[in-house]
Amino acid sequence: MSANGEIIQFIDRILRLKEEQDALSEDIRDVYAEAKGRGYDKTAMGNVVAHLRKVEKLGRDALHEREAIFDLYLTAYQESSHTPAPARTRENIEEFPPETATECAAPEKDAAADERHVEATVEQRSSAPNFEPPAFLQPQPLKTARDYRPHCQKPEACGASGLKHCYTCSKLIPAESEAA
Repeated sequence: MSANGEIIQFIDRILRLKEEQDALSEDIRDVYAEAKGRGYDKTAMGNVVAHLRKVEKLGRDALHEREAIFDLYLTAYQESSHTPAPARTRENIEEFPPETATECAAPEKDAAADERHVEATVEQRSSAPNFEPPAFLQPQPLKTARDYRPHCQKPEACGASGLKHCYTCSKLIPAESEAA
């Protein structure tokens, strides 16, 4: 059989499988629609199906290990005093003073469940050592213009940005290094 004939066979097989896949996808959508029509939550059912497929694919032990690592990282992040960085900065922050911000009402919760959660959290924190975030997560002192341009005579007035100097400063740097 020639190479062209093999290519045609492979493509025909793929097209047949794609048609079957489309038919199966329609059937799955119909089942979800039927479940939704009977009052079940379609998203929750999808999550259960995804979880069961993960267990089937990875195995229960590997999935528990992944979840344990996820919980460890989440706990470390939540217990640190680090506040997440804003998604974006605004140039005119004065337009949005924090005093005018309104808070959304929290949904009502079961008071007994909240109390149990608080007790469990207090027990965990009292038994675990204090979490110290790594150095790169700790706040760093703000750099000034003098840090970026140590040779500059007037760093605040220097017209350069970053590590480059203005013309006057760049002339002074070689003179200072020769004198030393």
